[in-house]
Amino acid sequence: MRTTQKYDAIVIGAGFAGMYLLHRLRDDLGLQVRVYERGNGVGGTWYWNRYPGARCDVESMFYSYSFSEDLEQEWEWTERYPTQPEILRYANHVADRFGLREDIEFNTSVKGARYDETTDTWTVTLQDGGQASARYLVTAVGCLSASRVPDFEGLDSFTGPTYHTGRWPHEGVDFTGKRVAVVGTGSSGIQAIPVIAQQAAHVTVFQRTPNFSIPAQNRPLSQDEQRRIKAEYRQLRADARNSAAGVITPPALGNALDVDEELRSAELDRRWAAGGAAFVSAFTDTVIDEEANRVTADYVRDRIRETTKDPDVAELLCPKDHPIGTKRICVDTDYYATYNRDNVTLVGLRGNPIECITPTGLRVGGVDHEVDAIIFATGYDAMTGPLNAIDIRGLDGTSLREEWADGPRTYLGVAAAGFPNLFMVTAPGSPSVLSNMIVSIEQHGDWITDAIAHARQAGIARIDARREAQHKWVEHVNEVASHTLYPHAASWYMGANVPGKPRVFMPYLGGVGTYRQICDEIAGDGYRGFTLTPAVTAQPARSIRKSDSPEREGTQAPMTTIDSPAGTRHLVDPEVAPVLDVFPPLNLSPETLPEVRQAQSAPIPDAPDPQALYPDVTTTERWIPGFESDPDVRILHYEPKARTTPSSALVWIHGGGYVLGKADIDEILCRRIATETGASVVSVDYRLAPETKEPGLVHDCYAALRWVHDNSEDLGMHRGRIAVGGASAGGGLAATLAILARDRGEVPVSFQLLIYPMLDDRTASTENAHPYAGEFIWTPGDNRFGWTSILGREPGGDDVSPYTAAARVESVAGLPPAFISVGALDLFAEEDIAYGTRLIRAGIPTELHVYPGAYHAYDMVPDARVTQAHFRDCIGALGRHFNG
Repeated sequence: MRTTQKYDAIVIGAGFAGMYLLHRLRDDLGLQVRVYERGNGVGGTWYWNRYPGARCDVESMFYSYSFSEDLEQEWEWTERYPTQPEILRYANHVADRFGLREDIEFNTSVKGARYDETTDTWTVTLQDGGQASARYLVTAVGCLSASRVPDFEGLDSFTGPTYHTGRWPHEGVDFTGKRVAVVGTGSSGIQAIPVIAQQAAHVTVFQRTPNFSIPAQNRPLSQDEQRRIKAEYRQLRADARNSAAGVITPPALGNALDVDEELRSAELDRRWAAGGAAFVSAFTDTVIDEEANRVTADYVRDRIRETTKDPDVAELLCPKDHPIGTKRICVDTDYYATYNRDNVTLVGLRGNPIECITPTGLRVGGVDHEVDAIIFATGYDAMTGPLNAIDIRGLDGTSLREEWADGPRTYLGVAAAGFPNLFMVTAPGSPSVLSNMIVSIEQHGDWITDAIAHARQAGIARIDARREAQHKWVEHVNEVASHTLYPHAASWYMGANVPGKPRVFMPYLGGVGTYRQICDEIAGDGYRGFTLTPAVTAQPARSIRKSDSPEREGTQAPMTTIDSPAGTRHLVDPEVAPVLDVFPPLNLSPETLPEVRQAQSAPIPDAPDPQALYPDVTTTERWIPGFESDPDVRILHYEPKARTTPSSALVWIHGGGYVLGKADIDEILCRRIATETGASVVSVDYRLAPETKEPGLVHDCYAALRWVHDNSEDLGMHRGRIAVGGASAGGGLAATLAILARDRGEVPVSFQLLIYPMLDDRTASTENAHPYAGEFIWTPGDNRFGWTSILGREPGGDDVSPYTAAARVESVAGLPPAFISVGALDLFAEEDIAYGTRLIRAGIPTELHVYPGAYHAYDMVPDARVTQAHFRDCIGALGRHFNG
């Protein structure tokens, strides 16, 4: 069995994005990083796209990294627009210069990735069956890496070779003397056709949709020009980062329809002669106004007719079904002039598509076109395709592919709700393909690196986009696009090139500079829209010599081994163990309940006098109105003589498994809380089960909470600092009370103190539900009896309300901060830790304390180390909340 390799971060893809993330995470943060790359070299897009004529449409001096001044000064480009071989040489130079290859595993495809909620890590499965895990997973798979060939009938019958521009043979292809078919006239087809036509005997181009293309006006770069740019690189880079598309372009002339026609034509002539995609940005309203768009589009159509000698061919080449700029603008060298060659034929497929592939070529309109080779320049399953090719599963095993079934949904194009610690580089929802990709890659890489650095420094285990924030971002992306002409085109920006793919506009049109500012503001605002979950660690109780002795830092209470009545052996705090002799298992049943209640009402011999222990607290018994038509509720109101003004308040709920106890049993605790925090404490004498069923018990508690709120002014209490708390069943009622108060919206609860709470009826549905079922004091049988009593039926059903069992609540969002304490051997340890973890992961400030060697009701031994630590921790948390 292969060992799972463990890293701090895993990056998928070794293109420009993957290399940059490796450099930032490894060299700047010092993380252990592994990059998986399915090719046998770096470069990504430029590793695979080796077709004839492959060239970048961003100028070389700016299609390069900016993170290293030495790198940008030492590298020299040869042409204005770099070719694929030159870009690949540059990528390899970067990999070698920064020693990146040693942490890249080539020829390795990632098959799937699954998030483990218990460890907050991702495990990736490789194509060969190997696995690796890491806290962070970064997808740097590229936007245009999932090449696609339409499902033509008879494709496998063709006897000659077929190629896709995105999967070109690395050894090259010689078309000398060959009849070649090129299917598709997007960017790669427009670049490849002129070069192939110079070599092949004949080229037949099959065009479904003509595209607008602007001459590159490419040329060699002089040494003087490079020196001038390098001298100004810092400012030029800054300008590019804050521009609309990550490139520096001449300023627009204004609205097309507001500019004099002669001036308008002169500007278009000038930009056509200059070449490049900046031609489309001559006017400010080109992509937002159809009439203005027609000005620029007509100009290009006139140039096509002017360049192409055959009028019929020229009309086939003129785009007429979409506004200019709403599909990817192409940049070419001699594309339209190529159709003047005798060895080039254009076949229009609009309304007359390819019927099938035959053994000798392609059939269109009943006519067979015999060829020796077929090149598919049919593009990609853009943006979502590369991610959907990997089986990515987040919380609860949710599939990203399924989440995006109706279209991609991201927050900022960098994260997806429900997929914590997963960062995506230039994904849908970011400027990505509408920008200079290197600028966007560096921006995303820097933002991701900063987010991970922040998480590590702050002890954050999980970063997850919130669904509401994601929804608002998707709405914003769509809203921005709706004010433009982009949605008018059936483009791959919309997924229109893939049959069955949802039509959703994927890139963000707000501009690179605006997007950068938004991302920076979100990070600066504590990563607004993300849930940052602290690492969940058990916090053992620290020991003290005696209750009045100074704390000895770093000491740990000794443990002793005991056997429970069920024969289970446990490692127990010896100071807590004797309570087993005083409080044996209750073994509750309908027959024994009256006897147990009577026994609990009897005075405890030699019990300390609460008044003598805490004399500076007055106690008032009150009867207050019940919930709606319910009977009045008895409360005990503990008021400290020395209190803050206005005072904070704690509504306290006693334990007893819903069937035992009364408000009076916690008098010492309530007086201690009042004395040490200066807060008023209201202890609720709620009705008990089975005489009262759900939700009557929590309604009594809500009546007390509402009474405190409504009378806060007369009582000298602060309405904004009303906490709820309880132990055991009382802790469960306090948790449900917080949920009820949130949902009703009448009384704000500011804090919840939950001491070994009963939270989940499902864990009482079977006798073996608890790993800590040692039958200490409150046994699994007692637990089942308590839940059955309050529910009036068997626990574990589908219709239990969260106002009875807090763990049943669908969302914990909006609940108040919490302190949760539990003994490691407590019957409820597992459910309490799960609930506390859930609060933490929802971004709710929560302290989760797990005390080793302690079982349920460990606080009944007041002098034990663990009890002292417990009281110090929970009362300290209350005090910080009330007085902070």
